[in-house]
Amino acid sequence: MVKIILSVRTAYIIAGVFALLLISVGVYAYGTTNPPVLGHTMGEYHPSCSGLVYSSGTDNSWNCIPTPPSCTGTGKALQMSIGSGGYTWSCVTIG
Repeated sequence: MVKIILSVRTAYIIAGVFALLLISVGVYAYGTTNPPVLGHTMGEYHPSCSGLVYSSGTDNSWNCIPTPPSCTGTGKALQMSIGSGGYTWSCVTIG
């Protein structure tokens, strides 16, 4: 078994150098203007659609239904069911 004995001062110096190294790598990696937006844009999370946007169940796969049917009435909600043949709409009672 190997024992490593460090003074508190040495341990803090090593931890500080390690933290500085990690920060330096992060600044270097993200310090450019390419890409101009870091992370994801809202268009990737929620694509532009004037109707109803839904996920098809796979990663980053969005579909847009431009004009979903309407469902009116007290305690009513529009429900979409997705099956192998596409999607179907129904107006269901909630509550």
